[in-house]
Amino acid sequence: MLTENSRAAWGSNGYRNIRLLVVDDDAEFTQFVSEYLAGLGYLVETAHNGREGLGLFRSGNFHAVLADMQMPGMNGVELLQSIKRVDQRAVVVITTGYRMNDLEASAVDSGAFDLLLKPVTLRRLGAVVERAVEQRGLAKQVSVFRRLTLALVASIPFWIITSAFLALKYHGK
Repeated sequence: MLTENSRAAWGSNGYRNIRLLVVDDDAEFTQFVSEYLAGLGYLVETAHNGREGLGLFRSGNFHAVLADMQMPGMNGVELLQSIKRVDQRAVVVITTGYRMNDLEASAVDSGAFDLLLKPVTLRRLGAVVERAVEQRGLAKQVSVFRRLTLALVASIPFWIITSAFLALKYHGK
């Protein structure tokens, strides 16, 4: 599953220190997915319902979230929307065992990174998670560049005033 870009971005030891959150009310699916992803080198935490998942998300720094569409109490779309209110840059992949066009459209409209239809192949799961993690990294880089750009733009008046002052001091009287 490791591509050359992934090795360069995350180190030769694999996905060390990349945290994933898996939220699904199906305990067997959650265990299977978390063991598979941990085997790839990810640090995986699990929750068995949306409220528990949201609590874990708020207390941790996760690179990506896999959330089931159909869960009691809080469905995947509601969890996605709650997570996005906490962190707009969050990368959430929705999994579902059912084709529900309305909920799928709602998930996409709410900012889901991808939709995975169960049963999902391990190859597809690994590829989507890798892309989700890379997306999170890109989102962080964009955020840093935006802050740097803002700082540079905000400093322009300072440099104009400083230049004018120095020009008057040394060249004009």
